[in-house]
Amino acid sequence: MNHKSLFLDTNIYLGYALDKRFEKYHFQCCHVFDKTTLPRHTSITVRGELHKKIKERKRFYGTLLKHCLSGKQLKQFNIGKLDKNERNHAEDVIAESHKEGKSDVEYVRSLDRLFFARVEEALLKRTAYPLVPCSNDAQMKTDFEILGLHHPDDSVLADFFSWAIPGKGSSFLTGDNKIHNSKTRIINTVESRNLVSCSHLSIDHVSGAIRNCP
Repeated sequence: MNHKSLFLDTNIYLGYALDKRFEKYHFQCCHVFDKTTLPRHTSITVRGELHKKIKERKRFYGTLLKHCLSGKQLKQFNIGKLDKNERNHAEDVIAESHKEGKSDVEYVRSLDRLFFARVEEALLKRTAYPLVPCSNDAQMKTDFEILGLHHPDDSVLADFFSWAIPGKGSSFLTGDNKIHNSKTRIINTVESRNLVSCSHLSIDHVSGAIRNCP
């Protein structure tokens, strides 16, 4: 990877914030923030998505905490009441609770605090400012939707290309397999519609971060 900078997708921040027990690419995401010397950029759209995720996790941990404060054990929590995309995380959280040596209440509170603190740290202290502006290229977003990349992926990718095409070289770094597997079609679409070369740009998966990010 021979680039001057990185543009970080939402999931890179989430991978950094989540405990290693709950995130497959936690170590790679940590490498991006702790070891990489390249400037780390992201967009206003990503910041908005991170704020949404923080609110979702606050509600999630709040639900678990209410259960524990009622005098019930965490392992008794009925995950069926959660949204489908929260159930897997709930299962992992509950499965790991007995390994902490903490009360269920303190365990849940510590996860809540850690997630919020690490997202804020990565976004406010380890990201270049000003943030990349939101792209106003509606046609580009539509092109990405046609490729099967829906909101917010279409908007984040449009932010990246609108910002990066005039630049000296940047990598869109993601943990999203769908985006990474579509990288050739994405770049070809941008090049054909804008009649520009994107040879100085790439879409890379964070799984290769330790090997590829200097």
